[in-house]
Amino acid sequence: PARMPDFRTVLSLAACLCAAVVLAGHAVGVPQGGAPASPAAPATLKAEEARQLLSVMSGVWDLKGQSVSPTGQPEMQLQGRCVWQWAMNGSFLVGDTMLSNGTAVLQEIDCLGFNAAAGTFQRTLMTDRDSAMIWQQGTWDPAAKQFTMQSLGAIPTASGASRQVATVVDLSQAGQIAWTTSYFEGGQLVGTIRIA
Repeated sequence: PARMPDFRTVLSLAACLCAAVVLAGHAVGVPQGGAPASPAAPATLKAEEARQLLSVMSGVWDLKGQSVSPTGQPEMQLQGRCVWQWAMNGSFLVGDTMLSNGTAVLQEIDCLGFNAAAGTFQRTLMTDRDSAMIWQQGTWDPAAKQFTMQSLGAIPTASGASRQVATVVDLSQAGQIAWTTSYFEGGQLVGTIRIA
């Protein structure tokens, strides 16, 4: 694939998206101070209940979305496909995504699981544009039908800057999955990607 036109930052932003069919405009909660919102207290879930929640994502999904500037201005249109399937005897749900802005392609591998002892969902993400893996932990909100995931600690960017990543995965619409991922550097919002 062709190189991205200073797309490196946007592709780092794209590192936390995947799945679904229709773009939704749900935003990650960002407090006034600009820092990412913390996940809610863990809901008490059993491992099989968590697996049933994740199984909604299993399958092949067409993706559509856009990147958005810190001021809310649309930047880039994105589209692609993601395949989610169970791995390691059903312990983890793994997604393989190809995403394009029309001139270049990003590939990412996403792995979701559930830590029954802690009652939290966990996510590891790798992309072909960033050597730093992203690891998030989060919870399920049954009323909103959303996962809220937050990176733990600071993840270095390609330039060495410190960043945090907050993701909301919305399963409230039947047959759709909407991902909203916000990126923070130094506690300030630097961009958002919305994919469904």
